Amino acid sequence: MNEARLPPSEQTRLLRLRSTYTYWLQNPHKPEKDIAQFICQTHKVGQSAAYNDLRILKILLGNLNSATTEFYRWQFLQRCEEGFRMAREANDGNGDASAFARVLSAYLKGTQLDKEKAQTIDYNLIVPQTFEISGDPAVAGITVDPDAHLKAQKLLQRWRREMTEAPEVKFEELETDISEKPVPLHATLS
Repeated sequence: MNEARLPPSEQTRLLRLRSTYTYWLQNPHKPEKDIAQFICQTHKVGQSAAYNDLRILKILLGNLNSATTEFYRWQFLQRCEEGFRMAREANDGNGDASAFARVLSAYLKGTQLDKEKAQTIDYNLIVPQTFEISGDPAVAGITVDPDAHLKAQKLLQRWRREMTEAPEVKFEELETDISEKPVPLHATLS
């Protein structure tokens, strides 16, 4: 960081972000409030700086507190496997048929194996809407003044006439010696 010539304040902040990033990865289920307190206590910064760092970390990490549906499915299947194992081991190794049936029922309900697979959409049946391109604004519902082009031509002619016709002004010619040097700006007039 010194070679990159980062100011000491930025170096301190990067180190703070790095340590908080590591801490949050190790404790993904901690709420944001606890992470902000960790930043405040460990690095001796104020709450606003801690929450600002937290905002940056959430951009980097995403929201760790929200799990995906795939994770919940995986977790559900793992717990069902654990339930099957516990049902087998119940009653001195003979197994408990009612517990096994309850786990199997939950497994069936959770995986929805008893239902037919949802019908997928046949994208070949989807026909895109056809569009006809038109230069007529009336097609879009815009009312057009029929004399708009004529009015624009008149305004353009008037503008050109005003620009070319300069008003007549009186002038008087000043006779100055152009060989004289101009007076410096800082000079005083007498």
